[in-house]
Amino acid sequence: MIEIREVQTKREMGIFIKFPYKFYKKHPYWVPSLLMDEKNTLDKEKNGAFESAQARFWLAWKDGRPVGRVAAIFLEKYEEKWGQRRLRFGWLDFIDNKEVAFGLLDAVWQWAKELGAAAVHGPMGFNDMDKEGMLIEGFDLPGSMLTIYNEPYYNTYLEMYGFEKDVDWVEYSFKTPEKNPELFEKMAKRVQEKTRYRLKTFKNSKELVEWGPRIFEIYNKAYDHLYGAMPLNERQIKSAIEQYLKIIDPEFVLGIVDGSGDLVGFGVAMINLDTAVKKAGGRLLPLGFIHILRAMKARDTYLTMLLIGLEQEVQKSGAVALMLNQIVDTCHKRGINRIYCLPELEDNLSVQKLWKLFDTEIVRRRRVYIRYMDAAQRMDYIYKA
Repeated sequence: MIEIREVQTKREMGIFIKFPYKFYKKHPYWVPSLLMDEKNTLDKEKNGAFESAQARFWLAWKDGRPVGRVAAIFLEKYEEKWGQRRLRFGWLDFIDNKEVAFGLLDAVWQWAKELGAAAVHGPMGFNDMDKEGMLIEGFDLPGSMLTIYNEPYYNTYLEMYGFEKDVDWVEYSFKTPEKNPELFEKMAKRVQEKTRYRLKTFKNSKELVEWGPRIFEIYNKAYDHLYGAMPLNERQIKSAIEQYLKIIDPEFVLGIVDGSGDLVGFGVAMINLDTAVKKAGGRLLPLGFIHILRAMKARDTYLTMLLIGLEQEVQKSGAVALMLNQIVDTCHKRGINRIYCLPELEDNLSVQKLWKLFDTEIVRRRRVYIRYMDAAQRMDYIYKA
């Protein structure tokens, strides 16, 4: 018999968080998140998103053991920004069993009804820095600590339940070129000769942290129009600085400054830590940090492009070429042979024009699904959009 129970205790939350670590433990392609990050994200005391968000969590049980989980998140300011009351789901994992899948989705659906939501969509987190998008292509490739990995049957059950595509993301990959594309070289030269924009590098983590608030101020503006985006508040920005900027290699964080020295753009990349995090089982202690420190100094590895953000007036200046040229040069110096890009919306043509200058391929595709409460609400939203 399948039983769906809402998480009520600290012990149950521990089971919820650790479920995929056990479920996918021997899977060749699944890569865990850092366990510490998962705990902080779902902790109401530590995640600033809870200032204007509600969340509920459920576990599915069979014969006394957990067989699935799901979270539901209600962002109180979402309707004000996007014009429709929605509930999002995330942290969805379950065994290959229709009763389990539907039981978890029923719990989310019932809460959506109680909230008067017009639709349920996901998988998504509290913001765009959380994992989002169900994997629909690329199951036979190693995953990432920063993205969702799931078995193909997840999508089957979501569609059986009545969910449909709302939006897709694609992930690009390309071999580090022997030299920068000629167009980038020309763009960079033109920027240096014709504009006031210049490349900024960061000497160390301390300097990077000092610039952190400005980096995320630009992030909020640059990503504001993207699907489902909600701005990070002050507490979330502080947490992001602690969580990412204090540990990332400053050599892979680049900025664009204007004539007055103000930061007007940034790019963030990270050397491959996925293999190390998988070896460590997502745990930094007692010995996981050793794997990670080794990975940060490794050669013959790959780089992940995390974020690029530009103030609006900089976006058409070509200044992004300054950063991408530097990234390629650093890859040569560090022996990095391949570059992966985190998911980007399939219709984000401005970014895709950049990648077309390299020998790129789409290696993964992922999807956010949606189910409307009724056909009238679905058509009403499509008409307004």
